[in-house]
Amino acid sequence: MGLLKNIVRPFVPTSIRRKVRERRIKREMKIWKDLDLHRELAGLTVKVSSLSDWMIYNEIFVERIYDRAIAEALSEAPIDRMLHVLDLGANVGYFAMRFSQMVFDSDCPDRSFFVQCVEGSPGVCADLSERIGVNPRLNGHVAIQHGLVGKTSGSADIYESAFGAGNSTIPQHWSKPSKVPYIDLNLLVPDAEPIALLKCDIEGSEQTFQDHYHTLLRRTQCAVVELHHGYINPDNFSEGMRSLGFSKHDVLWESKVDQNSLVLYRR
Repeated sequence: MGLLKNIVRPFVPTSIRRKVRERRIKREMKIWKDLDLHRELAGLTVKVSSLSDWMIYNEIFVERIYDRAIAEALSEAPIDRMLHVLDLGANVGYFAMRFSQMVFDSDCPDRSFFVQCVEGSPGVCADLSERIGVNPRLNGHVAIQHGLVGKTSGSADIYESAFGAGNSTIPQHWSKPSKVPYIDLNLLVPDAEPIALLKCDIEGSEQTFQDHYHTLLRRTQCAVVELHHGYINPDNFSEGMRSLGFSKHDVLWESKVDQNSLVLYRR
């Protein structure tokens, strides 16, 4: 069957193939919606509404790939100070929810913390706002910013597809571009305040982010970054982090298939 598809596909007009694909995606979206998958965790409702959600949910809540970074940030930050967190490439908010869950389930569930979620995709950001909004326990703990991460000004196209986790400023197959402004991250956390934890998953723009945010990174205590080896040189990025004062780094997860790695940088 696969061979037959490969033979026939070049003879099918792109417009028809796009319509067939869009109909398939609509069917899949309806199936996920009808499943109504959700879990209650520490008073938070966590929904799974797509294949993209399912994959990220398993990474964060089942495999718990960010737990070590979160635990170290919580243990290092003073209990009596506001704990500032930046979630860059927030997607539908699972990292912010996992961070909040770990605080609420800790020995100090009332400690002060604030997560700034930054998401570039217009469609995903709308979904993120809805999911955070239905969780009253996150009021006063989570804010949402729509914008691209990388440069401090200007704008660029972000390419959106049905698989929201793969949205990127780098063109993707079957994706549609949307013009979105860059957000100045320096304005999100007061200058005098340290950033306890920075999470960065911005689909290949991480080197641009590092190049433009030396000052912000210097006041960051702990950073966990997904490096996309197909778009940046991971060794150069890690060397850049060392030059900014991050003396330790550990690979938390690595995929040779996707050529990605999740790296924890600490001072």
